[in-house]
Amino acid sequence: MDHLRRIFKKKEPPKPSVIESEATQNPTKLDESKLCKADFEVLKVLGQHSFAKVVLCRFKRNQKIYAMKILRKAGVVESDRVKDVLTEKNILRRVDHPFLLKLRLTFQDETHLFVVMDFFQGGDLESYLNNQSQKRLEYETARFYAAQILTAIQYLHQHNCIYRDLKPENILLAHDGNCVLADFGLSKEFSHENEGDVEKDPLTGEGEQRQLMRTTSFVGSPFYIAPEVLKRKGYTQSVDYWSYGILVYRMLLGHVPFVGRNPKEIFENIRTLELRFSSNIVLPGVCRDFLSRLLTKDGAARLQGLAVREHPYFSGLDWQKVEKKVYSVPQWKLIEPIDQFLSRIKTQTASTATTTPPRSDGLCDTLGQSLTSAGTDCFLEGNNFFEGFTYAEPPLCSGNNSSSVSTKSRAKTIVET
Repeated sequence: MDHLRRIFKKKEPPKPSVIESEATQNPTKLDESKLCKADFEVLKVLGQHSFAKVVLCRFKRNQKIYAMKILRKAGVVESDRVKDVLTEKNILRRVDHPFLLKLRLTFQDETHLFVVMDFFQGGDLESYLNNQSQKRLEYETARFYAAQILTAIQYLHQHNCIYRDLKPENILLAHDGNCVLADFGLSKEFSHENEGDVEKDPLTGEGEQRQLMRTTSFVGSPFYIAPEVLKRKGYTQSVDYWSYGILVYRMLLGHVPFVGRNPKEIFENIRTLELRFSSNIVLPGVCRDFLSRLLTKDGAARLQGLAVREHPYFSGLDWQKVEKKVYSVPQWKLIEPIDQFLSRIKTQTASTATTTPPRSDGLCDTLGQSLTSAGTDCFLEGNNFFEGFTYAEPPLCSGNNSSSVSTKSRAKTIVET
């Protein structure tokens, strides 16, 4: 901890934070280069953990609703998550896909990082599954989400990124039932051609090449982690197809195929046990084949790439219509309009205001007050941990407003670099 004490030093309370975005290069964009936390009205705290919380907020300049993740810098550094935070921001900044979370802007002050994203009113897929009969989806509904998620994962692969943490908790649902993939903190970017191994691609034909992105970090979530990650001998984007297979299995059967009393037992079962299907739920043969080929323990032999889309499991599906959201979510009940939602939480907040005791953790529900936890009222000085973090989507905060960072606690994720 001595090195952290040298990094952090007491100073006077911070002035309002300012974002130095790309807008500074365009003088015609009035005030976009000076965005501070006073520009946001906090409506509700959605969730929090040791060094971060997520709030529902209104952007005063356009009156739109967003989810804002607030990260305490000291906590990020102490937890050795600086690289994860910056990776997530960089990926969100450059991706543009209908089923990937949209980043609107990021800014910072001396003590905190602020990440503004679309708000997704439907919560996360894990919560939705747990509210279903037998904690599973009907066949067509599962296929619907499997198709959307597949296009998102393959888009990331095409843009030199392995996701590495696919699970229902990281999939968010909009008011109309469509989904987006979120939480890119464990993703791996490959920015240079020489960072991967180049091999012939059996899916594209002889003579054509593809780059296999290869890495060795031991990361993921216990129930969804691929066998080759556990071997610690290096792996490629094939790990995302294993996690994808586990996810589809979970949606169809209501549970994951490999379980255990602790992570060690789960990992051993992933490595050694054969895939089995519940006798209580009858799956079509084409579906069993699809899952069996995705959950092949040999990553090189696993179903992946174009072959996944061409599998009979997706027979009759028009992939362009999938990405254009032409298909409606089967059996989805529309969520209340955002105005009614905001009115309801405002009423709930008012009714509990006189009965809720003061917070004891130092976190406040408004951005205008101190957001610093007890014992961490310090500032980064003399370091560049978060240099280049600020970003504003051009045009600032434009686009749809249909969107939730999950309010539920997330399953434990393993991080070991």
